[in-house]
Amino acid sequence: MSAADLLALAERVEQATGPSRELDAEIALRLVGRWEQADRHEHGGLIWAERGTEVLFCDPQIAWHNSWVKVPAFTASLDTVLTLYDEPPTLIHSNVRWALRDALRARAEVQS
Repeated sequence: MSAADLLALAERVEQATGPSRELDAEIALRLVGRWEQADRHEHGGLIWAERGTEVLFCDPQIAWHNSWVKVPAFTASLDTVLTLYDEPPTLIHSNVRWALRDALRARAEVQS
């Protein structure tokens, strides 16, 4: 994912009104190397499903070996946001959405 894509995703996170499993899935898809396609239920190139509070996704091209992956709750958990940093900052924002925005911007900065 390019720095520009990360910055655009950071802007979408900032504009969100609260936790979003759809945004969580998109962040996971964009940041877990091989999945570069948009999230979907039954359209596009990727399958994602909800089960209770869990969201799972898989790439149908490799689904033959049970490739479902749990999507972390990036938009709801500061602990999960911290996993996006190679070296977590000394201070992070207490608002999860803003902390996530900052983490995505930091990743974009590293890529540029």
